[in-house]
Amino acid sequence: MASKRTTPDQLRADIMNLLEDYVEDVEGATQKAIDATARQTVKQLKNYRPNGAEKYGSWTKYLAGWTSAQDNTSRYHYKRIVHNKDKYMLAHLLEKGHNRNGKPYAQAYPHIAIAEDKAKAIIEKEIEKEIKAL
Repeated sequence: MASKRTTPDQLRADIMNLLEDYVEDVEGATQKAIDATARQTVKQLKNYRPNGAEKYGSWTKYLAGWTSAQDNTSRYHYKRIVHNKDKYMLAHLLEKGHNRNGKPYAQAYPHIAIAEDKAKAIIEKEIEKEIKAL
């Protein structure tokens, strides 16, 4: 059996092709991990039910408004934004609370920061799981 000779230029091209394929695979795995994390974060926010917060209007409508959308502002980065499409002002008020004339007027119910912290932990696990599956 005769051995096939490879030129340095052919070897370089073969290595570059392998690396480009790997980059595409990792990008796809990362996008799947980002999508899964966004879904889990939306689910967590839709299940948030603190005591007393329902006095700020239609609580079910607030919870139903949580969604995620792809951010297309950069063609080089894949992002999903988790937000409340219907009651975004209420989301800020519930998260931060409100003071009027220096006195507490509306109690804070921090839930977005908690979901964000969980999402940071989830994304690491999801990316690791997706890349290991390659």
